[in-house]
Amino acid sequence: SHPDLYFALRGAGQVNFGIVTSFTYETIPLPNPAGLWDANKMYSFDKAPELIQSWHTVQTESLPKDLDIGGFNVYGYVQPYDSWFVVDRYVHTAHADASSWPEIFAPFEKIDAVPDTTHISVRPHSNITAEIAAITPPGMRNIYATFTHFPSVELTTKLLEIFQEEVAPIKAVEDILPCLLLQPLAQNSVALMSKNGGNALGLKSSDGTLVILSIAWSWKNAADDAVVFAAYHKFFERAEAAAKEMGLWHRYKYANYAEASQDVWAGYGEESLERLRKVQREVDPKGVFVKGGLGGAGFKLNVKEV
Repeated sequence: SHPDLYFALRGAGQVNFGIVTSFTYETIPLPNPAGLWDANKMYSFDKAPELIQSWHTVQTESLPKDLDIGGFNVYGYVQPYDSWFVVDRYVHTAHADASSWPEIFAPFEKIDAVPDTTHISVRPHSNITAEIAAITPPGMRNIYATFTHFPSVELTTKLLEIFQEEVAPIKAVEDILPCLLLQPLAQNSVALMSKNGGNALGLKSSDGTLVILSIAWSWKNAADDAVVFAAYHKFFERAEAAAKEMGLWHRYKYANYAEASQDVWAGYGEESLERLRKVQREVDPKGVFVKGGLGGAGFKLNVKEV
């Protein structure tokens, strides 16, 4: 009944327009009532080149053909072992056999994992979410940040090189766990966003599949904040510069993964951003949900008028 507000909330909510008190969802029945096929594997870092190539194939060839797949690719330094590892998660909504792999993920099945680190099951998504949440217990310092790029073996290889170089000076920080995550944003998903009037993100299916890069770093002591944040800023400065130099950088920054200093709104495009600011002023004329207002935390579209 309020199409402009509905458009705005789909992608730019972030407490910019008010408080949503209820949702009505259109649900999609799972092909397998038992849940999702879910697998995770840990690899030694020497497998990175093979994994990069396999993920590139998924991003550029598999995703447009198979709408039932998901997952992500994580590179990280594990301090207790003073070693680098790769951890991947593979999800399929239709494959029902926990004793086999979907054809689309067959290349990953063949890559040798660290012994006793391969786990496959068919289970509800809530179980998977709880397991992932347990990996990041409360009580730690954390930083997240993100940018988006087009798929490229060469770029991913370069990003890992930069990542290792910028993490090297903070490897001795107490309980440091720096991870680099790569998640595909499928062209099919972007195309479906146009349903019911579209959303505010400014993404186009004509861009093809994109890759959302994010970091998830945790450490123990506030005294180490400055050195960790300095490493983060150096990594992102170099990483985005490399993507731009190769012509593979994309303006979109996924707000849920963004760090406070990042310019999320620039990724929406000027036309979408101006529409959002107009809607915000119309639905919140008193400026309650703007920077400087009562609900002024987070990424804000407008500033409190004095």
